[in-house]
Amino acid sequence: MSSSNETLVRLAKTAGRTCPLSTPADWQPPVPAWSAQLPVHAATAALGVQDRGGAALALLNAALTKVLSGGHAPAIVERTQYLDSSGYDTAVAILYWRSLADFSRWLDGPFNAWWFAPERTEGAAGYFIEAFSMPRHRTETIFSAPDFRAGAGEMEEGRVGPILEHNYWGAMRDRLEVASNDPLSALLSQRVIVGSPERSRVRVVAPPNLCIIRSGQDWALCEQDEREEYFAAVYPALTTGMRYLSEHPDESGCYSCRFMSHVDPDGQSLPRTFGLACFGSLEHLERWARSHPTHLEIFGRFIKLATRMGPAMRLRLWHEVCVLGPEGLSRFEYANCHAATGLLPYRDLSEQ
Repeated sequence: MSSSNETLVRLAKTAGRTCPLSTPADWQPPVPAWSAQLPVHAATAALGVQDRGGAALALLNAALTKVLSGGHAPAIVERTQYLDSSGYDTAVAILYWRSLADFSRWLDGPFNAWWFAPERTEGAAGYFIEAFSMPRHRTETIFSAPDFRAGAGEMEEGRVGPILEHNYWGAMRDRLEVASNDPLSALLSQRVIVGSPERSRVRVVAPPNLCIIRSGQDWALCEQDEREEYFAAVYPALTTGMRYLSEHPDESGCYSCRFMSHVDPDGQSLPRTFGLACFGSLEHLERWARSHPTHLEIFGRFIKLATRMGPAMRLRLWHEVCVLGPEGLSRFEYANCHAATGLLPYRDLSEQ
């Protein structure tokens, strides 16, 4: 596809739609964006370790040597780290598979052999896995540059763009194929627990239409002036927004939000960050994006930077959104974790 902004590609199908598009008439996006065509049924997992003694990354590295051995290993492995709101050093491996079959066999094989070992519920460290399949029709991506890859986009089978459906409220939904005939309403209900907190092992069954977004920032290519403007203006607004989501789940409908930094295997910081957030539904995410002051501030400051820099902008932004479906595979499990981890705080995932 063309990489100029003169010819815009329409992603959304209009024939046979029952849910209306939100694209404004004669829309011309103020900045260009591209979308990745993912494998038909990819999958991802966040494999995490939490520890108060600063050993989280070492424990994660040890875990990876076990769970990545043998067949059906993920195509992509990323290491990340952050300090959670309860003061736990947390290291997370973000993993991606090109096929649901390999993902499922990995869960049943190398992962389960490690996960159900007694060590997972002994000692001071906690472990968690939040994993789900990413059917192409339930997943959308967006990138600020035609040649930039990140996340599931590392497995892309093609790049489309510049695209029409972006930079207006409702564009995210317009980019989701499943949303052409499905409103993706919240289907939240009492969670199902296998095991109990007293036994230090809990499984949460995620309801259909749970919406998970991974939204990233990469400043590796930025010149000094652009990097300084990003950290002076955009980054503070971004961290404020992430903190709001993590601290106000009832108000926002965001059940879990982690703001993480990429690291190498030795723990050295890389020039990339991302937020990983789990919303009750796509509408919960859209409501925060279009109306809450924290997101409007992020959006406004980014547009100001992008408009000033124009084609010279080297900051790379991207996101991927997946709305979980009844036909997919998901696994949210926590072993020896503190009570505020991931989806653990929510006995009742009913509509807010």
